[in-house]
Amino acid sequence: MVGLRALIEKLEDFEKGVLESDSHPLRATLQAEPEDMIAERLASLSSMSPEKLSNFAGLLLDYRLLDISGSLQSPPLLCGQPDRLPIPLPPKMFFKQVSDWPSLVTRGLRLLRDCEDDHLSSSYNNPSTNLAQSSNPTRSIFTSLVLRKHTIEGHKIMGNFECAAAHLSLIFKGVTELPNTAPEFQILISKTCEDNDLHADRWEAFFSSIKSVHSFKLPLLLALASTPACLFLPSSIMTKDLNRLLLLQVWQGLGGPRPEQLVSIDRILWCTLFDVALGLHPMSTRFRTAFREIESFKLPNIGYPDSEWLSGDASFQATVQSQHPRKPKVLRFSKPAQPLGDTVSQRSNRETDESGVNPEPRRPFTRSVAAHASGTQKSPGPLYHSSSPASRRRTRKHVGTGEISDGSPSEKEDVPTSRKRPLSEASESNPVLSLKALKLEDGNKLRVYETVDLTVEIAGPPVIDLTVDMAGEVRFEAETLVLRNNDSVLRHIARFHSRQEAEWFSSLCRSVTPFEPLPTKQFFVVLPPEQLHQMPVCELQSVLVSGVIIIPGAIQDKRGFSDASLRSLIMLNRPVQMTDFSIPPDRDRLMAGSIKLLLQSVRTNGKALATLDFPMAGGEPPLEGLASDAHAWNMTFDQPWCNRRWEMPVSAVRTAAVTTRDAYCMFHIPANGFATQIEVRNGGQVLIVCQPAPFNPHNFFHFTLLEQLSHPPLSDWTTLTFQAFYLPAGSTAIIKPMTPFFLLSTEPSIVHTYHFIATSTLQSTCAGFLVSAITIEGSKNQAQTAAHALLRRLVHYYHLVYLEPDYFLCHPDYPHVPNVLDWGGIIALMSLCSLFELSNALLYTLSDLDRHRTIEARRLCRQMVSWLDARLIFVGAHRKRLNAYYDIFLPYLARQTKALVAYSHLVEERMPSFPGTLRAKIEATFRDHTALHAKMKDIDGWKPDGFGWPSDLVFDISIRESPGTVSDDITGEMPDDVEYLSSL
Repeated sequence: MVGLRALIEKLEDFEKGVLESDSHPLRATLQAEPEDMIAERLASLSSMSPEKLSNFAGLLLDYRLLDISGSLQSPPLLCGQPDRLPIPLPPKMFFKQVSDWPSLVTRGLRLLRDCEDDHLSSSYNNPSTNLAQSSNPTRSIFTSLVLRKHTIEGHKIMGNFECAAAHLSLIFKGVTELPNTAPEFQILISKTCEDNDLHADRWEAFFSSIKSVHSFKLPLLLALASTPACLFLPSSIMTKDLNRLLLLQVWQGLGGPRPEQLVSIDRILWCTLFDVALGLHPMSTRFRTAFREIESFKLPNIGYPDSEWLSGDASFQATVQSQHPRKPKVLRFSKPAQPLGDTVSQRSNRETDESGVNPEPRRPFTRSVAAHASGTQKSPGPLYHSSSPASRRRTRKHVGTGEISDGSPSEKEDVPTSRKRPLSEASESNPVLSLKALKLEDGNKLRVYETVDLTVEIAGPPVIDLTVDMAGEVRFEAETLVLRNNDSVLRHIARFHSRQEAEWFSSLCRSVTPFEPLPTKQFFVVLPPEQLHQMPVCELQSVLVSGVIIIPGAIQDKRGFSDASLRSLIMLNRPVQMTDFSIPPDRDRLMAGSIKLLLQSVRTNGKALATLDFPMAGGEPPLEGLASDAHAWNMTFDQPWCNRRWEMPVSAVRTAAVTTRDAYCMFHIPANGFATQIEVRNGGQVLIVCQPAPFNPHNFFHFTLLEQLSHPPLSDWTTLTFQAFYLPAGSTAIIKPMTPFFLLSTEPSIVHTYHFIATSTLQSTCAGFLVSAITIEGSKNQAQTAAHALLRRLVHYYHLVYLEPDYFLCHPDYPHVPNVLDWGGIIALMSLCSLFELSNALLYTLSDLDRHRTIEARRLCRQMVSWLDARLIFVGAHRKRLNAYYDIFLPYLARQTKALVAYSHLVEERMPSFPGTLRAKIEATFRDHTALHAKMKDIDGWKPDGFGWPSDLVFDISIRESPGTVSDDITGEMPDDVEYLSSL
């Protein structure tokens, strides 16, 4: 257990002292039977003095920390005694929010997102939005007040997690006992953090906000006693107080299987807290990754009783006083379900026993809402035993479940009964309902209640089944693929589960041109690391335009394809989506699984499997000379609308994948126009790149090739050229945007993928963004928002550079900015500006904050187009002077708009279920744009065929001797923006 050696030694000394002393008060307790300890826990804890109770609580929670540390290495998390026992009601109002933990977590995640977006400093304190607010200052003030409250609460939640991580980090440093007084605690922290840049006044303010040393411990202690999900409380826990007796009573009561979703959240949060405390990952990045992962859970679907698993029991105190010396028998009693037609008096009579006393309502047995993903297997838990002597507080009406018992113990103690709902009345002879229903006797009448199948509440792919023996299954071998890289030759025979795939791959192998290290034109440019680091940025950017960059001998994980190397990426039991290649290719191959299942398949030579790309928080960034988006982000952190607290969306652009042998990724163009950097950390990959044949006049901006690529079994090989390269472990390939490629694993592999934007391929990036907006359903295009944010930062950076007064004198010093003295640089800049004119129609979601950011980026784009006309001279055919906006930008925008509509029609014909809303959104965006409408009429006779630059739109460029000026009145609103903002 990394970092816990000092804690282990402390507990070893404690145990030795107890066992060696016959008079120690805890000796008899440690030697008692577990059932007796559970039965007597409440009375014994209440009788202890505060000092002894404090020490005892500290020791028990130290043991709990060790349990959690060990369970993270070998799941599942430990849950204490077998049953859930009564727990006290929360004594403070803010702690009562834990009673409905799914709502607590959901609201906490939303507050953290609002805190990240920083609505206050960007949307409502920026001069560009004052016009919309000045018409109603009262609304503006109250809106700001509400947003400020959300931001403050989000910071408090983040403070809870940071405080728990800080306490853990002290424990990992060997500080197992914190000082008892605040001054001593302040001295300890000051010595530990003496090398910091914060002013002393800030430290004083921090220490004065802590109520006591115990208050500082409280976030971690509360997480240990209950769940780290409590840290989502929108209140600064380290400024509160909660006595140790209550913590112990809560911890000792929360036994038995927990709700499955809560177990998953606990594991994610504990792993995050440990990683941050040990310094394994940057704090903000690691927490953000964990929160995004939890956001993927369907928490609103969790119903009673799972949602109230952490709520207190109203009769807890009475239970303490009537606690029996031994554990009562577990009996299966449950209140009969009430038909909808019953009157109040009937229900009252039926709920009253012979003595005239209403019995305590029993907590029903239920399985977790998070049922088995296959929809065919029941989840093993959790079970809530109805033998709990205390009643459970309910926040909504609930109908009891279970069979009526005669008072004898149930014959099947371990079989859970699902929650029921009233359906209808039926006779006993109804054979269909009797097979599905729970029968309850009520006098001479028989009522039938249908079981609610909770498995249908969980959407998702079925779970991979490895129980089928794949060893004897026939595999179909493709033709031998002979490949070369810069220093070796590979012969690989791919083996597939279906004959169709084997024949298709054999046909592809015959069309592949092997790589030859000759000075002729190749798809692949091999750059050794020593040569790569000596190349200037501008040269490296031009190399990316010409081909695929191969870097041999880069980063390699020396641990091999093992549990250790995989655990550094993702928890082995964490659910991930996978492709199961044993399923016929004409069926849906998407399945649910885990890395542990994939490892099992590798070791047994089972199915060919591959995970879908999953987010990766760490890893090496793309090459500094190529990643223009990262450079722009760092250069504009102090610009308006570029708050330094807004970090790059790393989790959306850095991913990893794990594959078995002969798993493959079909030819595809990376979404949203990203360039792609592929690092093979383990195993080996065959990279096959597709390009138009030399005689083919089209490129992948053209609809013909885009549609051909949309059919995975490419059949017309004559119009395309294929070239392959073998990537052993440690190799890196960098592929420019709008370049289709295919990957095949020659052995079990771990692959890291990084997506980035390079200025030299900006036109391809913009075209790729347009294609993805049309071909990928918005809800599935998760990286679209991240790509648009990176493009916005490029706009800010370009604007910052171009408006420098000496730009034309030192433009070679800005290799990450399009060179506007070159025809290609103008095309790249025009492509970016036209993309932002279309953004409102392209983006699937557009929050208020993103709308304001997009308006600002569009304003800067329009200013840059105006700046081009003020500083440069454009001369077209017949020596005609051209206006940068009316004669170059608007005609190009009109063509892009018409091409978007035309290609969306093609996609809708191919995919009838695809929502055809793009045309309507474009019409709303350009509703009052008369200049664009005029340009659209000029191209009525043009049939759209692609997203490339118009071949007839050519010009020469020169610098004006007398520069013009750029108007300050340029705005960035579109008609739909004005309509939306005026409605606020």
